[in-house]
Amino acid sequence: TNGLVMKLESPGNNCITHDFNFGRPSAGSWQAISIPMSQILASKEACFSLANVNAAFDILPAWGDQRGVQLRLRNIRFE
Repeated sequence: TNGLVMKLESPGNNCITHDFNFGRPSAGSWQAISIPMSQILASKEACFSLANVNAAFDILPAWGDQRGVQLRLRNIRFE
């Protein structure tokens, strides 16, 4: 009910960007999502390294909202 979030990770203890909640897509429809890289990098933990990313696209339900989630992804790009 609280939507989906995405984040990036690099090796190390908690070397992540913060979660970006892009809301709850309507059932049965596609939703385009765009997050500027500058916004992602502005929210990173100090140890996060864009040059050493090991999870370039983590997507998950908002915490505490993970029952019955199904989703499909397509056309994922980093520009």
